[in-house]
Amino acid sequence: MYLRYLKSLLLHKWYVFQAGLMINRKMHPSVRIPIWRLIVHDMSKFSRFEFKQYARKYFSESDWRSEKDYYYAWLHHENNNPHHWNYWIPRSGSNIGKPLAMPMTYVTEMVADWMGASRTYTGSWDMTEWLESNIPGMIKFWH
Repeated sequence: MYLRYLKSLLLHKWYVFQAGLMINRKMHPSVRIPIWRLIVHDMSKFSRFEFKQYARKYFSESDWRSEKDYYYAWLHHENNNPHHWNYWIPRSGSNIGKPLAMPMTYVTEMVADWMGASRTYTGSWDMTEWLESNIPGMIKFWH
């Protein structure tokens, strides 16, 4: 289970790196993804807060306990990775629920992340299938 997840995670990181390089070739220098961001992309998934929980969620039988642990891991992930749009939504203070402007470099990294996820999980750089599966969960957040 853990080796299968590790392989999947490394493959995803590799595809995000490749997607970032493809995007950078076409983008204005002001919105390119710094190479160091592509290297450290999703490093929190190797942490003790995330690794085991992700492996259990995706490569083992899921039960209520592993589901709960996964959602804590996901919360940790999006709170520590500014390439996730949820990172930019305040959950306290006077701007609660009002999205902050996401810096373009992170928007660009988010697109590379989605491309990498598509390539990893659907086998295609075309994000259509991956987005159709994942956008409903993103929209659900706002309702």
